[in-house]
Amino acid sequence: EDPEVLALAAGFMFTEGLIGGIDEIAKMEICASDPSIVQVQLVDPAAVEVRRKDVVMGSSCGVCGEREAVENIVGNLSPVAHTIRLSSDQFSQLMDAMRELQQVFGMTGGAHAAAVFDRYARILAVAEDLGRHNALDKVIGKCLLTRTDLSGCGVLLSSRMSLEMITKA
Repeated sequence: EDPEVLALAAGFMFTEGLIGGIDEIAKMEICASDPSIVQVQLVDPAAVEVRRKDVVMGSSCGVCGEREAVENIVGNLSPVAHTIRLSSDQFSQLMDAMRELQQVFGMTGGAHAAAVFDRYARILAVAEDLGRHNALDKVIGKCLLTRTDLSGCGVLLSSRMSLEMITKA
Protein backbone atom coordinates (compact mmCIF):
# COMPACT_ATOMS: atom_id res chain seq x y z
CA GLU A 1 0.00 0.00 0.00
CA ASP A 2 1.13 3.57 -0.58
CA PRO A 3 -0.91 5.91 1.58
CA GLU A 4 -1.03 9.40 0.15
CA VAL A 5 0.92 10.92 3.05
CA LEU A 6 3.82 8.50 2.49
CA ALA A 7 3.81 9.31 -1.23
CA LEU A 8 3.93 13.03 -0.41
CA ALA A 9 6.83 12.53 2.03
CA ALA A 10 8.82 10.34 -0.38
CA GLY A 11 8.21 12.65 -3.31
CA PHE A 12 9.14 15.74 -1.31
CA MET A 13 12.38 14.16 -0.07
CA PHE A 14 13.27 13.19 -3.63
CA THR A 15 12.39 16.48 -5.33
CA GLU A 16 14.23 18.43 -2.63
CA GLY A 17 17.33 16.31 -3.17
CA LEU A 18 17.30 14.77 0.31
CA ILE A 19 17.29 11.31 -1.28
CA GLY A 20 18.38 10.15 -4.70
CA GLY A 21 15.96 7.23 -4.78
CA ILE A 22 13.69 5.02 -2.70
CA ASP A 23 16.57 2.68 -1.81
CA GLU A 24 18.02 5.43 0.39
CA ILE A 25 15.06 5.08 2.78
CA ALA A 26 15.55 2.33 5.36
CA LYS A 27 12.11 2.77 6.95
CA MET A 28 9.18 5.12 6.56
CA GLU A 29 5.95 5.08 8.55
CA ILE A 30 3.11 7.25 9.73
CA CYS A 31 3.50 8.13 13.41
CA ALA A 32 0.99 6.13 15.47
CA SER A 33 0.43 8.94 17.97
CA ASP A 34 0.15 11.72 15.36
CA PRO A 35 -0.90 10.73 11.82
CA SER A 36 0.21 14.13 10.50
CA ILE A 37 3.84 13.11 11.10
CA VAL A 38 5.85 10.79 8.88
CA GLN A 39 8.85 9.17 10.50
CA VAL A 40 11.71 8.42 8.13
CA GLN A 41 14.90 6.51 8.77
CA LEU A 42 17.52 6.96 6.06
CA VAL A 43 20.09 4.35 5.13
CA ASP A 44 22.88 6.96 5.37
CA PRO A 45 21.73 10.19 7.07
CA ALA A 46 25.25 11.65 6.83
CA ALA A 47 25.00 11.63 3.03
CA VAL A 48 22.08 14.09 2.98
CA GLU A 49 22.90 17.47 1.51
CA VAL A 50 20.14 20.01 2.04
CA ARG A 51 19.81 22.22 -1.04
CA ARG A 52 17.54 24.80 0.58
CA LYS A 53 17.07 25.89 4.14
CA ASP A 54 13.70 27.54 3.49
CA VAL A 55 11.18 24.94 2.37
CA VAL A 56 8.08 27.11 2.82
CA MET A 57 6.45 27.26 -0.60
CA GLY A 58 4.90 30.43 -1.89
CA SER A 59 2.89 31.07 -5.01
CA SER A 60 5.97 32.14 -6.95
CA CYS A 61 9.12 30.35 -7.98
CA GLY A 62 10.69 31.29 -4.65
CA VAL A 63 13.44 33.43 -6.17
CA CYS A 64 11.44 36.36 -7.56
CA GLY A 65 13.44 39.51 -8.01
CA GLU A 66 16.73 37.68 -7.73
CA ARG A 67 17.93 37.41 -11.33
CA GLU A 68 21.28 35.93 -10.32
CA ALA A 69 19.56 33.20 -8.28
CA VAL A 70 17.31 32.29 -11.22
CA GLU A 71 20.32 32.16 -13.57
CA ASN A 72 22.16 29.86 -11.13
CA ILE A 73 19.18 27.50 -10.91
CA VAL A 74 18.65 27.41 -14.67
CA GLY A 75 22.37 26.95 -15.27
CA ASN A 76 22.42 23.89 -12.99
CA LEU A 77 19.46 22.10 -14.58
CA SER A 78 20.34 18.84 -16.24
CA PRO A 79 19.72 18.66 -19.99
CA VAL A 80 16.65 16.65 -20.88
CA ALA A 81 16.98 14.16 -23.72
CA HIS A 82 14.40 14.24 -26.50
CA THR A 83 12.86 10.90 -25.54
CA ILE A 84 9.20 11.86 -25.83
CA ARG A 85 7.54 13.39 -28.84
CA LEU A 86 3.77 13.84 -28.56
CA SER A 87 1.28 15.60 -30.78
CA SER A 88 -1.07 18.24 -29.41
CA ASP A 89 -3.89 15.69 -29.79
CA GLN A 90 -1.98 13.24 -27.58
CA PHE A 91 -1.51 15.96 -24.95
CA SER A 92 -5.22 16.74 -25.05
CA GLN A 93 -6.03 13.05 -24.63
CA LEU A 94 -3.61 12.82 -21.70
CA MET A 95 -5.16 15.86 -20.03
CA ASP A 96 -8.64 14.37 -20.51
CA ALA A 97 -7.48 11.04 -19.08
CA MET A 98 -5.92 12.78 -16.06
CA ARG A 99 -9.12 14.76 -15.49
CA GLU A 100 -11.16 11.54 -15.50
CA LEU A 101 -8.90 10.19 -12.74
CA GLN A 102 -9.28 13.29 -10.54
CA GLN A 103 -11.67 12.04 -7.87
CA VAL A 104 -11.19 14.95 -5.46
CA PHE A 105 -11.63 17.54 -8.22
CA GLY A 106 -14.72 15.67 -9.39
CA MET A 107 -16.29 15.97 -5.93
CA THR A 108 -15.10 19.46 -5.01
CA GLY A 109 -13.94 21.30 -8.13
CA GLY A 110 -11.01 22.56 -6.07
CA ALA A 111 -7.94 20.35 -6.34
CA HIS A 112 -4.82 20.39 -8.48
CA ALA A 113 -3.54 17.26 -10.17
CA ALA A 114 -0.26 15.94 -11.45
CA ALA A 115 0.30 12.82 -13.52
CA VAL A 116 3.31 10.92 -14.79
CA PHE A 117 3.03 9.49 -18.29
CA ASP A 118 5.31 7.29 -20.34
CA ARG A 119 6.69 7.68 -23.86
CA TYR A 120 3.62 5.85 -25.20
CA ALA A 121 1.28 8.50 -23.74
CA ARG A 122 0.00 6.18 -21.00
CA ILE A 123 -0.67 7.61 -17.55
CA LEU A 124 1.33 5.72 -14.93
CA ALA A 125 0.22 7.59 -11.80
CA VAL A 126 -2.01 10.50 -10.76
CA ALA A 127 -2.15 12.49 -7.53
CA GLU A 128 -4.29 15.38 -6.31
CA ASP A 129 -3.87 18.03 -3.65
CA LEU A 130 -5.02 21.54 -2.85
CA GLY A 131 -1.41 22.58 -3.45
CA ARG A 132 -0.01 22.12 -6.93
CA HIS A 133 3.50 21.51 -5.56
CA ASN A 134 2.14 18.81 -3.26
CA ALA A 135 0.30 17.13 -6.14
CA LEU A 136 3.59 16.92 -8.05
CA ASP A 137 5.49 15.60 -5.01
CA LYS A 138 2.74 13.03 -4.39
CA VAL A 139 2.76 11.65 -7.93
CA ILE A 140 6.55 11.42 -7.91
CA GLY A 141 6.35 9.75 -4.48
CA LYS A 142 3.79 7.24 -5.74
CA CYS A 143 6.19 6.29 -8.52
CA LEU A 144 9.07 5.96 -6.06
CA LEU A 145 7.04 3.78 -3.69
CA THR A 146 6.00 1.46 -6.51
CA ARG A 147 9.53 1.55 -7.98
CA THR A 148 8.20 2.81 -11.30
CA ASP A 149 10.99 3.50 -13.78
CA LEU A 150 10.71 7.18 -14.65
CA SER A 151 13.21 7.07 -17.50
CA GLY A 152 11.71 8.70 -20.56
CA CYS A 153 8.58 9.84 -18.71
CA GLY A 154 6.81 13.18 -18.68
CA VAL A 155 4.66 15.09 -16.23
CA LEU A 156 1.21 16.65 -16.67
CA LEU A 157 -0.02 19.42 -14.41
CA SER A 158 -3.50 20.86 -14.03
CA SER A 159 -2.02 24.18 -12.98
CA ARG A 160 0.50 26.77 -14.00
CA MET A 161 4.17 25.88 -13.75
CA SER A 162 6.74 27.70 -11.71
CA LEU A 163 10.50 27.43 -11.92
CA GLU A 164 10.41 25.40 -8.70
CA MET A 165 8.03 22.86 -10.25
CA ILE A 166 10.24 22.55 -13.31
CA THR A 167 13.23 21.80 -11.10
CA LYS A 168 11.17 19.17 -9.26
CA ALA A 169 10.30 17.51 -12.55
